[in-house]
Amino acid sequence: MKTRINTQIGFTLVELMITMTIAIILLTIGVPSLTNMYQQTRADKGLEQLEQAIILARSQAVSYQSIVSICPLSSIDMTCGNNWSNGYQVFSDNSDATRPDKVLKRVTDIPSDDFLSGSIAKISFDTKGHFVSANAVTFSYCPSSVDSSNTKSLSVDNRGNINPSSQVACDSN
Repeated sequence: MKTRINTQIGFTLVELMITMTIAIILLTIGVPSLTNMYQQTRADKGLEQLEQAIILARSQAVSYQSIVSICPLSSIDMTCGNNWSNGYQVFSDNSDATRPDKVLKRVTDIPSDDFLSGSIAKISFDTKGHFVSANAVTFSYCPSSVDSSNTKSLSVDNRGNINPSSQVACDSN
């Protein structure tokens, strides 16, 4: 006499539906926090790129004993504009109008739904690494909207030192 052992291969429909329900509940809870984390990461990356450009401009000004500037890009061409969200460029700022400025770095990969704002339209460093203008500058990066809760800011004092800032709004110009 042979005994048959009934082995089950696979899942029953009930087990599959319970597993799917649990997965949907976990995704419903987890996705909003992932979006928030993604926006925080974008803001951190955006300000880190800007901070690197400021450090580059300051060090190039000191190293080559010339004025180096950072300005926002125009939306029409690659010249200086007034909207930091279009991107920005670091360039040697020659006072000689017959000699073109040399672009040292250009950043154009700011996502179209993010906002970057600065308190002035151009910052320049002199041969000592200090601002040509005496005022401090504040930059804010707002991922997805100008009133995002994940906004990050930094300020640059008149000596060129970079610090986190408490400003929490972007200008949507």
